[in-house]
Amino acid sequence: MAAAVVLNAAGPAEATDRVDLTTAASFAVLAGTSVTNDAVDSTSTTTISGDVGVSPGSSVTGLTPGMVSSGSIHSNDAAAIAAQNGLSDAYAAAAPSTPPAGAETLGGRTIYAGDFGGTTLALTGTVTLDAQGDPNAVFVLQATTSLDIAAAGVVVLAGGAQACHVYWQVGSSATLGAGATLAGSFLADSTITVGAGTTIDGRLLAKSGAVTLIDDTVTRPICAPPTETSTATTSTGPSTDASTASTGSTSTTSTSTGSTTSSSTSTGSASTGSTDSGSTTSGSTTSGSTSTGSASTGTTDAAPVVATIGPASGPSSGGTTVTLHGSGFVAGATTVTVGGVPVPAGDVQVLSPTRLTFVTPAHAVGAVSVVVTTPRGSSGTGLTFRYAGETSLATTGPPDTLVVGGTALALLAAGGLILGLARRPLTAGRHR
Repeated sequence: MAAAVVLNAAGPAEATDRVDLTTAASFAVLAGTSVTNDAVDSTSTTTISGDVGVSPGSSVTGLTPGMVSSGSIHSNDAAAIAAQNGLSDAYAAAAPSTPPAGAETLGGRTIYAGDFGGTTLALTGTVTLDAQGDPNAVFVLQATTSLDIAAAGVVVLAGGAQACHVYWQVGSSATLGAGATLAGSFLADSTITVGAGTTIDGRLLAKSGAVTLIDDTVTRPICAPPTETSTATTSTGPSTDASTASTGSTSTTSTSTGSTTSSSTSTGSASTGSTDSGSTTSGSTTSGSTSTGSASTGTTDAAPVVATIGPASGPSSGGTTVTLHGSGFVAGATTVTVGGVPVPAGDVQVLSPTRLTFVTPAHAVGAVSVVVTTPRGSSGTGLTFRYAGETSLATTGPPDTLVVGGTALALLAAGGLILGLARRPLTAGRHR
């Protein structure tokens, strides 16, 4: 039976100190021998946000600078060498102190902060990493040998968990299946192979082997800034303040969380706010008001922001699973429109406050705006998804005719080989 598991739980400070990727922090992809980007068709849709590096190898194939944003490609240069050295230290620090006893399957389970390991780790379906309200909670998932994530596998971050605090330590090779939606930094001793159309909010870091991509989206994780909270103070006895005069009373200051400020409440003989020397309120309780949007120190009341989209194109018939990275996404209260067409609620999944997925509806060919809306507002219209036309191929007419996008072409063949194509008028009975 699936169960929540905590093994060798460690506090956030200890685990953060243990897995230190400071020198590799700017890298989204780092390999020991090579980075290879393949494509399902002739045009790759791989997008990487962050640096790409190789060391001690130097081969980078199928990636162009245009596919890499917020970073650059480092081929066995000083930055890549330093990042690999830092990766080796972090990999060793993330290793389990006691080898796990058996294989572990993650699908359908909820795992809390700390260390969790197995001789192998396998994920089919969804695993939930629950920080239980602590945004600094650290997860270290350890596979003595291999990590195998099946196609369409999903890592859900819950309870304030952040991808920047999730680490996968793999003793040999990691295989991340096609169409998966994942989170965390993957530290593999050997190779990392990613299936087509996978989205990763994290890093792919291979010590000695290759990293292979196929039309994938990799976004280097960035931790959200901590929310500041002011500590309430209590004063008893005579006191004088520039804005509050309090005699024989207890005054409690306000607490500010996110961008909501609650003003103070004074009890007894007191006055709240600016006070003239002769103005006093006796034997009464005055409660201040709550204001929204002032003294903001977090993103509690911020409208959603969308930073990246992947993939950014798909067929006009719809059905493409798209991942958005940004901030301000609210579980159960987030809607998405694509070119003004609402995405059904069942096709929108908020995986964390910084990541969501949706399935595109059908739409006419062209680039359209993607807008995310929560009770706190809507994102801008600058982010677009491009609907591509679908070329139809049919050979339902005579065997020497090919219909492409409504145009009939005659096949010029000899000896079983197609020598060329010639336009042929469409006539009734020759196609459908």
